Order: sequence, then C-alpha cells, then structure tokens
Amino acid sequence: NCHRACCIMWICSTIAGKKSSLWPSIYSFFTTVTEHAASCGSAVQLLVESHRYGLASILVCQCLKCKTIFRCHTSDSTTINTHTHYSTNLGAVLGQIATGGGADHLIEQLSCVQVPSLSNTSFIPLERTIGNEFEKMVSKGLLSAGQLEKQLAIEQGNYHQGVPAVTVVVDAGWSKRSHKHSYNAKSGVGVIFGAATKQLLYIGVRNKYCSVCAISEHKSSPVPPHQCYKNWTGSSCAMEADITLEGFRLSEQMHQVRYLWLIGDGDSSVYNAVVTGVPAYGRYMTKVECANHAVKC
Repeated sequence: NCHRACCIMWICSTIAGKKSSLWPSIYSFFTTVTEHAASCGSAVQLLVESHRYGLASILVCQCLKCKTIFRCHTSDSTTINTHTHYSTNLGAVLGQIATGGGADHLIEQLSCVQVPSLSNTSFIPLERTIGNEFEKMVSKGLLSAGQLEKQLAIEQGNYHQGVPAVTVVVDAGWSKRSHKHSYNAKSGVGVIFGAATKQLLYIGVRNKYCSVCAISEHKSSPVPPHQCYKNWTGSSCAMEADITLEGFRLSEQMHQVRYLWLIGDGDSSVYNAVVTGVPAYGRYMTKVECANHAVKC
C-alpha cells in the first residue's frame, strides 16, 4: 500500500511540475509512514477518499491497527497577502494568463489527460490575485527604471530648467491588426521606454469593451458589481496619443525627470498631443524619427 501511495504521489507531483521540489517532503512523509508501520506492526493503507483543491490534493493514509492518520499535500503552498494558495493552482492560472487562455481552456486541456481541473469559482479569484501582483511588480519596476534614467541624466549633465531630462522611445499596439483599414480595435496598449536603460518607464491601457457591461446592456438588465476595465470611449486611433500624453504628464511626478527627446514613428498626432498637452515642457520637446519605423514604412 505504501509503495502504491508513493507511485500515486510521484505521478501527482509530476503533473504539477513540482517533482524535484516536492520529492524531499514526499520522501519524508513515506519515511514517517514506513517507520510507524514497522513500530506498530501493522500495514498503513492509503484511503480512497482524499481532499482535492483544484489541481492539488491531500492524500490520507491510515494505520490499520491504531487508526493513526497521516496526510500528505501534493503541492507546496505560497502565501500572498496573508492568503495561502497551492502553488500548483497558481502555476496553472499563470500559464493560462501567459498564453491568453482562461478557465474553460484549462478545463479542456486537462480533460484530454483525464486530470480534474480548477472550477471557474476557484480560477477567477486566483486570476485576480495574480493580476494584482503583476500590477505591484510592474509599478515597482517602473519606479526603479525611472530612478536609473534620472541618475544617468544627472551624470551626463542633461537638464531642462533644473530638472533631469531624458530620451524616451514611444510606441503602441492594439488587440487587432488594422492593415491600414478598420481601425476599430477594442483594446490598445502604449509604452514609454527609457532610451538609455532600455527599461519600461510607463505603460497604459485603453479598453472600449467590458463583457459584463455588454451582456447586461444586451439583456437590458442592471449591471452587477464587477471590476470594469472599460476606460475609453474615443476612437481606437486616439488611444496611442492619449496614453503617451498621460505618460508625459506623469514624468515628473513618477520619476522626477522630463522626457525632452521623443523617439517614435511618424504619427504626428502623438507629437502634437504632447506639445500642446504638457504645459511644463511640451513645447520644448524634440521629436526624433524612429529609424526602424521609417525603414518598415
């Protein structure tokens, strides 16, 4: 029975991608069980019933003589904001986020290998938890990159009206390729990179669509409480200029620097938005045409 349980644990940990890290704890568990069986003089049986938490489980063994219960977790745990989650479940959700999938995709994929998956009610909270951690990590990275750009500007003596001035690279992307027509993407993202460090200084997202709001509108029903990501009602083409303008306006607040040189594509709307929309230094900003965009065009 112990050998059978050990094989089951090895398979579970392999599926979870945690074989190497979990093996010491699994070995310790079965060592304890084996020593107990030897001292008690009875077999230790793997119970059919176990507790499953998404992709993680707690396997239960019981001594047939003294009825002592032994438990072993098939996944280690991670604590995020005082809440403990099984790492296997976090990894599964993170994988779906990285590949553009969701709860339904995970269920379909795991069903092919007959592995029970996370339910929607378990998947969504983990997705939000990971998303919040992403935001914290990105914010921390932005501030760190800004301080590095500021330090380099100071060392090189680049100032504008007493404020360190840096060169930035600006670009944007959309959820749908336009091929120079049908500029109606539902979502767009804009970024500002420091030219010296090649690190991200600002990122902004504009969404024209929220599935919860759209379904409620279609059904003519009240919109339920939810985290709405819709933050844009203008045209898709105007997303890039608005995000870039927002980033320039926040440059001194976030990083204590001014973006005095802008490297970007030939879109004049971005340049005009910054020149007219940043009172402190917009009119002093210099536009540098991006060679990569120029060659591609």
